[in-house]
Amino acid sequence: MSDTEYLSTNLIQRLQCAEKSIKFLQHEHASTLADLHKELAKWQQKYSDLTTQLTFNNPADNSNEQKYALQLHKQHDKQQNLKYEIKQRSSSITHLTKQFNKMSDIEYLSTNLIQRLQCAEKSIKFLQQEHASTLADLHKELAKWQQKYSDLTTQLTFNNPADNNKLQEIIKQLKNDLYQSRNKIENLNKILEEKEKIVNDYKNRLKLSEQKYALELHKQHDKQQNLKYEIKQRSTSITHLTKQLFHEKQQQPNVCNHICLGHIILPNKPRRFKNLDEQRQQQQYLSSDSRSSKRSASVNNRISTEQNRTKVLSLGRRPSRLQPLVSNNNEQLVSKSHRQLLNNHIDSNKIVSSQSTVKFSTILPPINNKKMPLKATLSCESEA
Repeated sequence: MSDTEYLSTNLIQRLQCAEKSIKFLQHEHASTLADLHKELAKWQQKYSDLTTQLTFNNPADNSNEQKYALQLHKQHDKQQNLKYEIKQRSSSITHLTKQFNKMSDIEYLSTNLIQRLQCAEKSIKFLQQEHASTLADLHKELAKWQQKYSDLTTQLTFNNPADNNKLQEIIKQLKNDLYQSRNKIENLNKILEEKEKIVNDYKNRLKLSEQKYALELHKQHDKQQNLKYEIKQRSTSITHLTKQLFHEKQQQPNVCNHICLGHIILPNKPRRFKNLDEQRQQQQYLSSDSRSSKRSASVNNRISTEQNRTKVLSLGRRPSRLQPLVSNNNEQLVSKSHRQLLNNHIDSNKIVSSQSTVKFSTILPPINNKKMPLKATLSCESEA
């Protein structure tokens, strides 16, 4: 039992060493592959730069460029295939490591351990061979890219120097054009900023002016409303005043008729009564004239103020003159001379009938003559 245990411990140690060596080989393989891929990418970039320069210098060599492009495409496909193979090999290596980990248990027998050691040694050899083959292929590709790069550099050196000078001049001109265009763009941006500021200022001014005009329009609207209300009130007052004047005009001829009838009925009035009647008539005429003049003046003043106020509302219209509402009282009333003639020639004017057609608005008091009453005088005159 001691021999078997010793063998098993030795086999386990060997397996552990093999696993460590496999991990180390995997790590080295991955690092070397990464470095080689970086170098390949650098050489490819350099080669592409050189091809662009050659195309810029020699635009007629398009056939050579197409050939180089095809070669590059083929090499790119080869690289992809190599990467795929490397991935497969790495997956196989990981599978082997998993198997070794499973095989590392102490419970297995010594025979199985020997077989596993042999398998591990074979896998290590296989990995070493594959690693060497991949490295050789990558080194060959690097050598090819280096050779191509050197060929391209020789082509560039053997090109005409006049073309290079022309190209440099063109590059300088392009740089100058770029600088000038950038300066123009900066100047245009400055001009645009200034114009935008001016436009913003005008916008602010327009907003302020619009607010002012809106306030003025609101005020004018309020004034118009107030003027309309005042005009309505004044129109109502004018209608009321015209009605009053019409009633007063209707009452004035009735008063004159009463006075004439009084003279007819009482021709021989005493002087006191006549003077009193005349004073009353004068007071009535004066009061009526003063009222009519005041009313007409007030109406004219109101109309003039309304016209001045409504000039803003009705531009271009001339204010119409108001016709005088009150006519001359002298045309409607009986003059003094006419009344005196009536009083002087009452004797010739005889009353035919005692019944008068005039309707009295007021009741007259009974008046008696010095010699005989009123009825007697009327009867005497009728008999005559």
